[in-house]
Formats: sequence, structure tokens, C-alpha cells
Amino acid sequence: MNVDKCRKLVADIFSALARFFDALMSVLSVIFILMGWGGILLSALMLHNGAPFGVAMTGAILSFGIIAAASKLR
Repeated sequence: MNVDKCRKLVADIFSALARFFDALMSVLSVIFILMGWGGILLSALMLHNGAPFGVAMTGAILSFGIIAAASKLR
């Protein structure tokens, strides 16, 4: 009887941890997607203010990578 209670307790703990990390990943993915779009806008602003094209496009490409990686988290 004690073994069954212990197994249920362990299962409940891991279930709660799984729900917590699932919610955490959802929040982090939204934050990373917003950060990626902010990077794209920042790259456009840098290009507008006279930054070299390669620098601005490198930032934009990295931002698209952040968005793609964050989309995979969801």
C-alpha cells in the first residue's frame, strides 16, 4: 500500500513539473519571438541611420533565427 502511495506522489510531482515547464516554455517562446521582431526592427533602424548593409542584415538574419527557434519551442 505504501509503495502505491509513493508511486502516485512521484507521478504527481513529475506531472506538476511537466506542466510548469510547459507553461514556462510557452512564455519564453513568446518573449523570444517578440525579441526577434525587435531585432528586425532594430536592424531596419540601423540601416536607416547609415549602418553598413552587412551589419544590419546580419542582425536581421540572427533575429529571424531567434524567431524560428522560438517557434519550435511552442
